[in-house]
Amino acid sequence: MRASELREKTEEELREELESLFKLLLSLNMKKALGYSGSLDVRTVRCDIARVKLVLSERGISV
Repeated sequence: MRASELREKTEEELREELESLFKLLLSLNMKKALGYSGSLDVRTVRCDIARVKLVLSERGISV
């Protein structure tokens, strides 16, 4: 996910995206703790969360 794509979304869409990314991160961390190797990397999801937070902060919206 690119920051330019995120900038085109509305505040509500960004908040929904952030919520889904947090849920995905939680499930990946659980799988990692249980020893599964997932197809998604935790680092990638964390970077996506940071991008969404960046776009929200650029708009002056608190997260």
